[in-house]
Amino acid sequence: MDWSKNHYSLIVYGNADEPIFSSLQGWSSFPRERLFEFTKGDLKELYEQDLTKLAELPAVVLAERFGSSTRPAFITRIEEITLAGPQIRFRFQHLFDRINSEEVFGSGHFDVDSSARGISEPFRMHWAVKQGSLVEGLLHFLMQQPKPRPPKAFKVQEWPLPTLGHVAVMMPFTNDFDAVYETIQSACKSQNFEPRRVDQIYTPTPVIDDVFSTIAQSALVICDLTG
Repeated sequence: MDWSKNHYSLIVYGNADEPIFSSLQGWSSFPRERLFEFTKGDLKELYEQDLTKLAELPAVVLAERFGSSTRPAFITRIEEITLAGPQIRFRFQHLFDRINSEEVFGSGHFDVDSSARGISEPFRMHWAVKQGSLVEGLLHFLMQQPKPRPPKAFKVQEWPLPTLGHVAVMMPFTNDFDAVYETIQSACKSQNFEPRRVDQIYTPTPVIDDVFSTIAQSALVICDLTG
């Protein structure tokens, strides 16, 4: 499904203990009476005629602010929406979790209203539809974050490590998996990616450091966790 590049959902739960924050995917529900709060009139009119169209929007799912505490937040894909009386039921899959409620509400890169009817949006359970590109806002936010500190458990020549663009393949090295690796190699090369497995890297550094660097510098990681 193609995501909208112009609108996104901001779904704010009242409690950080809600099941949606403890699972990467599944079903959740939300009260219909809180739908379209903090939403501009034209957007409300566009989506309230057919609520299933909300599944076409990327979403930020987070818990409302509680004092000065930091609460969980996710970039989420909504895959299906159904109506169940006073509730909206939806199937979700979280895609990104390196943000929190404080950053969403305070970064300035997400469309957040300071108040409506005297209520501050960060402190109100609601489902709003927002104008703008969620992906673009997230990228701008991440680009302004401080560079990560160098790892303490691994030794690297420089930090941050430059991205090399290969596919890091993590899997058992035994002969029983040769056919699996050959299939992965073929798939990677068909997309112009170089597959790289740690046992094929010959350096004087410890293997665990090679594993870290291979993952950290890759464009994609494929893992076979068999065994």
